[in-house]
Amino acid sequence: MTSAAMSLVLSGRYGLDPAQLGDWRIEYAAKTRRRALGLDSSSEYDRKLESDGNEQLRLVELLLVHESSFLRHKRSFEHLRESLGNGRRNPTRHRPLRVVSVGCAGGEEPYSVAISLLESGVDPEAIRINAVDISPAVLRRAAAGVYSDRSVREIPSEVRRRWFEIEGEGKWRLKEPIRRLVTFQLGNVLEPVDPRLGTHHVVLCRNLLIYLAPAARERLASLLGRTLAPQGTLYCGQSEVLPLSRLGFAIEDRRALALRHPQGRRP
Repeated sequence: MTSAAMSLVLSGRYGLDPAQLGDWRIEYAAKTRRRALGLDSSSEYDRKLESDGNEQLRLVELLLVHESSFLRHKRSFEHLRESLGNGRRNPTRHRPLRVVSVGCAGGEEPYSVAISLLESGVDPEAIRINAVDISPAVLRRAAAGVYSDRSVREIPSEVRRRWFEIEGEGKWRLKEPIRRLVTFQLGNVLEPVDPRLGTHHVVLCRNLLIYLAPAARERLASLLGRTLAPQGTLYCGQSEVLPLSRLGFAIEDRRALALRHPQGRRP
């Protein structure tokens, strides 16, 4: 059973729902951290956790799933290309196209957006992609831009050759024209995106809501609403379409996991 101290850290600071994470996953992560710190008992670790914000973050990093791949759930990226590529409903004619990936993990998601937009003919000078995650470790990996065969397996070979270089056996490095389109930022997704960035025409927040407690879900939905431009599109995870629709978003394309504000308004 998850201790009171651990539950307070997970739900209080990070908005995570211990029940959704599962006791087994929490206990495994806690044991891993106890061994790393050389602590003998759960009570010792609880005391460490209560007083050390860095240790809280290390525990959360172990609990969250950071594995992803390029073009994951292809229909979302097809919808993105159809909506914004080749001048259709393209806001870049008058202003930069602003995109934010919330909970970006190792960078596969925001880089997939960059590749999709360039392949659709959007001017790279008109693209601004921000990517936010709570984990310094995964952001370092994202900035490096090196990925495994498994991570890039859904990218067509000709597209892969255009935007990647071979980096040793079974590794691929993104070319600089793609990497420079994405700006990575350290941040808690339950805190507002930097207001200096303005609203975004595209927001991606996929497979994060499912791990949050109800109050944190409502808070995140509100933040996403303030981040999303009135005519923008929000892409979510498969199990998040209905919860987000109940929190005020309108379903635009269920297969693409694409949502909008009702009548273009913010929820």
